[in-house]
Amino acid sequence: MSKAYNFDWQIEVPTRLLKGDYFDRWDEENGSLEQNCLFRVDSYGFFIYWQSEGRDGQVIELSQVSDIRPGK
Repeated sequence: MSKAYNFDWQIEVPTRLLKGDYFDRWDEENGSLEQNCLFRVDSYGFFIYWQSEGRDGQVIELSQVSDIRPGK
């Protein structure tokens, strides 16, 4: 008989990311800068949502995020 293993894959997502916060978003593909975008992450940490003023919201899997840089 095999031994049961409790695999805990879920990590805690910081409250600041669950509730959302404002950041600037740079898109290298078209060279655009969106300032003061509201970013949120789902409770499992799989998806990131963002919306800038006057635009529709967008969502991607966090595995598709290639780079995060601190602002200056």
